[in-house]
Amino acid sequence: MSEHYLPFPVFGAAYRLVFPIVDTDGKLVTGAEADTPDSEISRSGGALTDCTNEIAAIGQGIYYLDLTFAEMEADVVALIVKTATAGTCTFYSILHPRRMTHFFGGTAQAGSDNSITLNAGDTTKDGGYEGMYVITTNNDPAGVEGQARFIHSYNGASKIANTNPSWRTNPTAATAYSIRSTLPADLARLQHILGAGESIIEDESTKSLVAHNLDHLAKTATAGADMTTEVADNTILSRMLANGDTAAFVPSTDGLQPLRDELAAGVTLADDAITAAKFDESTAFPVKAADAGPTQIARVALDIGVAKFLLDG
Repeated sequence: MSEHYLPFPVFGAAYRLVFPIVDTDGKLVTGAEADTPDSEISRSGGALTDCTNEIAAIGQGIYYLDLTFAEMEADVVALIVKTATAGTCTFYSILHPRRMTHFFGGTAQAGSDNSITLNAGDTTKDGGYEGMYVITTNNDPAGVEGQARFIHSYNGASKIANTNPSWRTNPTAATAYSIRSTLPADLARLQHILGAGESIIEDESTKSLVAHNLDHLAKTATAGADMTTEVADNTILSRMLANGDTAAFVPSTDGLQPLRDELAAGVTLADDAITAAKFDESTAFPVKAADAGPTQIARVALDIGVAKFLLDG
C-alpha cells in the first residue's frame, strides 16, 4: 500500500498517524469516521485549526489520519479528534517531528513504486545510503512533494535506492530530493564516511594533489621534449629537471636513465683528448714561491703521485 507509514514523524514529511477511538468504558468505537468527525491541529503552540484531512477507518475501532508535509513543518504538533456521539472520548496526540541531517540533494533520474534512481553524480559506493531516508522536496509531478522513505539498499553503479514504504506518488526525472540521516550530525557524517566515503576520499585526494602541483606525477608524459604540460615551470621538480624551465628538458639525454646508462658504459676519451695544447705538465701542479711550506710540499707530493700513476699505468 502506497501510504505514509513511517516509524516516527519526520519534520516536513507527510505522516500517517494510526490510533484507536474508545468510549468512556475504554471500549473501541466503530463507525467514528462517519460520525461527523472533527480533527484539529496545533503547530508549535499555534491555535487549533481544522486538519487538511479527516480520519478514515482501518477497522474494529482503529483509525488513521493523514497529515500533510506542510502540517508536519513544526517542532511540536498537537492533535485532537472528536466525534458527535455522546460518550465517545476525544482522542489526542502530541507529536515531535524529527529533524534529520541533510547530506546530499539532487534531481532524480527516475522512480518506481519502491525505488528512486538518484542523480548521476551521487556516490558510487554500494550501500552508501543504506539506513538513511530520502525526502522529495519539490512538487513535480504533482503530489510527490514531502514524502519520506527509508532506504534499505543502494546500488552505486545504477544509483537506484530501494525504499520503504511504497511511494504514494512515484518520483520522476523531474523530482528533487534530499538524502538525510536520523543520526546526530557528527555520527551521521561518520556513517557516511564509513559507508560512502571512498569516492569522497578519492575526490578530496585528487583536489589536494592538484592544489599542491603533485598531480603531474601521475600523468602520461608527452612524446616531445617540452614537459611544461606535466610539470609547471619554476616548481621544485622543474628546477631539478631543467633549472626551472622544462622546455629545455630533453628526456633522451637529460633523464635519469640516460645518465645512468652513460655512467655504466664508462667514459671514453677521444684520441686527442689530452694534447700539448690542452695539457701542460709544467703548469699542471706548479710549485709557487708564494705558497707556504706545507702547501709546496703538498703540491710536490701530488705531482709525484700523478707521475707514479702515469708510469704504473
